[in-house]
Amino acid sequence: MPPPHNSYTKIRKLLRNLITQKLTLKIALKQVFKFILTV
Repeated sequence: MPPPHNSYTKIRKLLRNLITQKLTLKIALKQVFKFILTV
């Protein structure tokens, strides 16, 4: 059984990855929207 702080860091890493993915997704959607509006 791994120490609790290890699993905690793993969860934090996963959460950070999810947040960054959401941010990049938002940016990508904005870019696509701009592209659609200009075309």
